[in-house]
Amino acid sequence: MKKLISILNHRRAVYTLPWFAVFLLCLSCGSGDSNSKAFGPFDPNKDYFPEKVAIDYAIGFDVQYHGHWKELKLFRHYNDFVDTIVYALVQRGTPAPAGFAANRTLEVPVQQLGSLSTTHLAMFEVLDALDHLKGVETAQYVSSNTIQQLVSKGEAIELAPSGMLNTEIVLASGIQALLGVGYPNSQNDNYQVLESAGIPVLLNADWQEKDLLGRAEWLKLVAVLLNKEKEANAYFEEIVKEYQRVLNLVENEVEKSPLTITGIATLASEGGITTTGGNLFVGKDLTVAGVSTFIGNATFRGGTIGIGDSTGDDINVSGEFISDLNPNDDGLYDLGIVGKRWRDARFSGLVTSTTLNVA
Repeated sequence: MKKLISILNHRRAVYTLPWFAVFLLCLSCGSGDSNSKAFGPFDPNKDYFPEKVAIDYAIGFDVQYHGHWKELKLFRHYNDFVDTIVYALVQRGTPAPAGFAANRTLEVPVQQLGSLSTTHLAMFEVLDALDHLKGVETAQYVSSNTIQQLVSKGEAIELAPSGMLNTEIVLASGIQALLGVGYPNSQNDNYQVLESAGIPVLLNADWQEKDLLGRAEWLKLVAVLLNKEKEANAYFEEIVKEYQRVLNLVENEVEKSPLTITGIATLASEGGITTTGGNLFVGKDLTVAGVSTFIGNATFRGGTIGIGDSTGDDINVSGEFISDLNPNDDGLYDLGIVGKRWRDARFSGLVTSTTLNVA
C-alpha cells in the first residue's frame, strides 16, 4: 500500500511540477500567447472530426460531435436500472470544454491505452492501431500472435500478470486510459483507485447488448478514442453486409440451423449449456437432446406449443397451476378417454355439465 501511495504522489508531482513551470513562464511573458504558440491556433468554427461514427445498433453507448470535442456517453441498461457516464474526448491541442472532471476528460487520439479483455484486442488490429495498445490483461490468454509479440518485446505489458489487475503496474505504465469490462459506475475498488489517480476507466458492456450487430458496434468506441472513425465505418459496414448475408441464407436455405450462444456460456461435461447474463439466439429451429433444465421464469410466445409427440411421452407436473385451464373452443376437447380415466376429482364450487353419466 505504501508503494501505491508513493506512486500516486509521484504521479501528482509529475503532473504538478510541469504545469507550475508553465504557470511561471506565463507570468514572465505577461501575455496569453504562449498557449496558442504551444498548441497552434485554435479555430472554434472548425470541424476537427470530418469523419464521424453514428451508433445505429448498440444501446450501451453513444457519441455526439461538438466541433473540436466528442461527447461519449456510456449507458447502463440492466435490471431496469439506468445510469450514464459522460466523457469529453478533446482533440489534442484544443481547449477542453467546461464541466468535466479530469478523469472524465481525454485528449484524442489517446496515445497509450490498456485493455482488460482479450476479446477486445482484435479491435486494435482491425483499426490498425496496435501502436496505441500499451497494456493487456494476461498474455497467456491472448490468441493474437501479433499482440503476443508486442508483449514479448515489451511494447505492451501485462496489467494482471497474476490474474488480478495490478494497479501499481497500471499507474507506473504511463497508460492514459483503461478499457475495462462492466457497467458504468461499476463499484470496483481497483477502478476507483485508478480514476482517483487521473486514469479514466471506460467500461465496455458490449456483452449486454441484445442485438449481435449492437455488440459488434462497440468497435466504434475504440475508434472514437483513437480518431479512427473512417476505419471503423469501413470495417463495420462489411460486418453488416456479412451479417445480412448470413441471415438471408438461414431464412431461405437452411432448415436445421445451429444455435448461437451469447453472454457467458458454460458447457458442462455431460453436454449441458448454461448462459449467464446473456441471451440465447436461435436462427430458425432449435433441437435439444437429453435433459433440459430451465431455472427461473420461462415464457413461450406465439404459435402452437406442443408438449410430446406421441402417447409414449410422459409429462410430469410437480408445480401448481396459478391460472385457469381453458380450452380454445366449447364442447370440443375431453379430459380422459375410455380405459384411461382420472381417479379422483375434487371441486369446491359449482360443477356444470350438459350431460352427466355416472358409472
